[in-house]
Amino acid sequence: LKHFKEHFYLTNKFGIHGQSLGGSVASYVARHTKVDFLFVDRSFEAISKVPESKIGKIARYFYLGVTCFGDSVAPDYVAANCYKVVSCDPDDQLLDEPCSLSNAISRETVNEAHRFSGKDFNFSKYFHIISKDEGDILFKTIKELLKLGKKLYSWKK
Repeated sequence: LKHFKEHFYLTNKFGIHGQSLGGSVASYVARHTKVDFLFVDRSFEAISKVPESKIGKIARYFYLGVTCFGDSVAPDYVAANCYKVVSCDPDDQLLDEPCSLSNAISRETVNEAHRFSGKDFNFSKYFHIISKDEGDILFKTIKELLKLGKKLYSWKK
């Protein structure tokens, strides 16, 4: 980053974007340098979780035995001191939601908050990924509640 700013005379804000595997690199760079924003696009928590979600736990252990890519990206993302955006695709064919970075960031943030409180916290007790059908029901219910609220408000006048 220092090289870019010095040699290309960058004076405006500087951000970093990472997609898929690049999300882990972008998160690491954002944590260890002074970027102004971080955008992680459809990335995973740990590359070792992708084979696990597709094939099973044995694939993850095999992968970890053959490679050194096992660390979670979420701590780097959470610790980056800049404006952050993470995107995900609920219909992603390669990356299942349980192994996505957006999912891991939620867990990391809640766990971090509970570390400060000194209480034990079981994240899985409060965690649920909404399926597309559940999301459709939720949005339909919210629409109905808004309609009802408008009727009540107009009736009150």
